[in-house]
Amino acid sequence: MTIDDSITPSRDADEGPSFPKWLKRGMIGVLVILVLGYGAIFLSTNVFNDGPDEADKSDLDVTLSSGDGVLNGSDPDIDGDGILNGDDPDIDGDGILNGDDSDIDGDGIPNGEDPDLDADGVPEFGPGAEGQCPADATGSYPACLCRVGDEYDTQSNDCIADGVPEFGPGAEGQCPADATGSYPACLCRVGEEYDTQSNDCIVSIEPVGECTSVVINWPAKTVKLGESAEVSWSFMPAGCELADEGAQLTLTVEVNANSNIPAESVFASAAQKRATLTLPCLTDRSRTLKYEMTGVDEAFGYVTGVPNSKTQDHAQANSCPS
Repeated sequence: MTIDDSITPSRDADEGPSFPKWLKRGMIGVLVILVLGYGAIFLSTNVFNDGPDEADKSDLDVTLSSGDGVLNGSDPDIDGDGILNGDDPDIDGDGILNGDDSDIDGDGIPNGEDPDLDADGVPEFGPGAEGQCPADATGSYPACLCRVGDEYDTQSNDCIADGVPEFGPGAEGQCPADATGSYPACLCRVGEEYDTQSNDCIVSIEPVGECTSVVINWPAKTVKLGESAEVSWSFMPAGCELADEGAQLTLTVEVNANSNIPAESVFASAAQKRATLTLPCLTDRSRTLKYEMTGVDEAFGYVTGVPNSKTQDHAQANSCPS
């Protein structure tokens, strides 16, 4: 009998020491728990409890415009510029003046739909609270009085449009909304005239006609002797027509009651409406100057008979130009 004395290495000898199955299973279980734990944290942080998205941030910015932590409805200075909303020409600080801003308080609600235009917490219009009149009504509940063009609706406790226009063309066979009388003898308000073609009241445009007077802005009393100042003038009534816009006007200034001191004069056309006049230069004492404009009659085309002159005191000059 032949004996095989060779040694067959065992699998344990090649692979090293073995681990009990319970230990392996335990390590796998711990790993699974760690993965599930970190996964839950990830979901909680990024899905279920995420920070505000861009829309949320935008809404928050609108609610807290100035970043002072005070809700706009309770904030007396929405844009935080130090000017109270009631005195601020740009309440929301967007660079658009309130008169041109479609959303004055910057709350994202257009003015026409926003019952609280200036975000002061007090609505300018809208239904009244229980037992109170609407915000834009007067009187005492339930005898609430709405503005002209609106009527009080008891069901909604609000002022709603009555559907009757206050102005504009009249319907066929009827006078305009803002006219009186009986069609077609419609009578419009003062300053308006009835236009039969449009069946409407239109603004009367009366011809202004010729100029009858001139308003002159002479140099102020603060101008010292020897200094130059602008003189401006305008013809009345506003929009009147001059007979000769090119007529030459002479503007003169002289020391009153002292013909020995030379006068200063400047020439300009009537339509120019401004000129620069230099006051006489005297350093010894203050003086009373006399101003006068001539040539107005030529511009008007007739003799007005109205003197265009003025006397006024001025302080002495510090020095005179050499």
